[in-house]
Amino acid sequence: MKILQINNCHYRRGGADAAYLNTINLLKKYGEEVIEFSQTSDLNEKSQYADFFVDNFEILQLHFHKKILKTPRQLFSFESSKKLSKLIERTKPDIAHIHLYKGVLTASILSVLKKYKIPTSISPHDYGLLCPRNILFNGDNKICEKCITSSSINCIIHRCNRKNILYSTVNFIEYNLNNVVYSSEKNFGQIIAPGLFSFNKHYLRKNLRNQLIHLYNFFPGINDIEVNHRKGKYFLYFGGLSQEKGLYTLLNWVLSMEDAEEKLMPGEKKITASDQPVP
Repeated sequence: MKILQINNCHYRRGGADAAYLNTINLLKKYGEEVIEFSQTSDLNEKSQYADFFVDNFEILQLHFHKKILKTPRQLFSFESSKKLSKLIERTKPDIAHIHLYKGVLTASILSVLKKYKIPTSISPHDYGLLCPRNILFNGDNKICEKCITSSSINCIIHRCNRKNILYSTVNFIEYNLNNVVYSSEKNFGQIIAPGLFSFNKHYLRKNLRNQLIHLYNFFPGINDIEVNHRKGKYFLYFGGLSQEKGLYTLLNWVLSMEDAEEKLMPGEKKITASDQPVP
């Protein structure tokens, strides 16, 4: 089977990219033919389809006036549409699996996949199908689900993206482009939630329920790892330093456990909320 794997990055920048590359390697291990589609970067892993990748596009690295000029490209990429069409005509994939596409590859790829009648699934590694800002946080960095239960206009009202009206408006337009014009029920055969929390949140949307399945992400070679169960006075967190990851919750839990057990080492300073760095 020829499987088209689609993601904004072809290197391990974050968890979604790791899941994308791990999936590619697993499919190849079991003899499937994998076709990658992404953007160019000096950090990319090797791909025989790199000539079809779109030019690198990182809008947040641009100056403000260039961000404004590039906003239409963030919403819809004619380059992505053209290059994906050429890739499909060359390789003739049987199915497609999308990871991240908003902001780089854009919704332009969805009409191409539909044009060539390629069954398509998506793994939502964030909450972009539910929230214009993708993370279920408002402009005050508080947990918010108003766009699930009410209207996506809340993204502009609360300036959910960095308290910036321009960024929030772009998110609002992008959200409605991806969820109204290119609706999930018309473009995705399956929505693969990578966790039960994600599954339950997406299940709140009635129009997504018939497409939802739950499948955890995996860690390659985990059965070959020897686990040390010895308890020590430390913990390891491996992930992004951003509020939505729940790191503050983890820190507060660890501190409460230390207080309960009264095991602070002599001279150690207890970390308080004011000591916590702001991502």
